[in-house]
Formats: sequence, structure tokens, C-alpha cells
Amino acid sequence: MKNYSLYLFKDQKLVGAKNFEADDPMSARLIAARLLDASARECDVFELWQDGQRIDRRAPTTMVAARAARQNQIIDHEIALANSAWAFDRARELMKEPHARKPEAKVAREMLHRT
Repeated sequence: MKNYSLYLFKDQKLVGAKNFEADDPMSARLIAARLLDASARECDVFELWQDGQRIDRRAPTTMVAARAARQNQIIDHEIALANSAWAFDRARELMKEPHARKPEAKVAREMLHRT
């Protein structure tokens, strides 16, 4: 096990520190991510050090924030699909019965073929 230090900064001032042990830098980053989840509101930048060398420095992105951002993206896509479904459904309905084509069916087909 190796020793690591996590330093938390807010407005370029040290606001917290935690020493811990981990097997390797990847494990240390995972442990640091867990520690940051608990303190993300108190810091805007963190640094991860091992043996006097900085191995990571960045603004924290907590798992909760990452999940929320991903969920918002999914919701935006679902709304876009829901809003566009009517146009596709209506175009399909108009094209189902070629013998009963109305002027709007011709317009719908032309619009679909232009894109």
C-alpha cells in the first residue's frame, strides 16, 4: 500500500486535507472520488498527491452531478423524440393508403423526400 494525500481548495485556499492508503494511483483516484462526493460543496478544486508529486488536479465532478447531467441529457432527448413523433406518425398515416391520397399527402411525401 502507498500513501496518498488529497487536498481540497476553495477560492485558491486550502480548506481540507485527507491522507489515505491505496494500492495504486487508479485506486487512489477512486477513493478520492468517494471523499469528494462528501465534500464537493466545500471545494472547487482538488489535488491528489503521492510521495511529494501531484498526480491529479481538477475541479471535482461528483458521481451525483455526473448522473444528474446524464439524466438531463436523456430527458432532453426524450422530449425531442416526443415532440417529433406526431410529424412522423402523421406522415406515415397519409402515405398508408395510396388510393385515398389527399393534397396534404402529396405535400407530406415531398417534405419527407427533401430531407
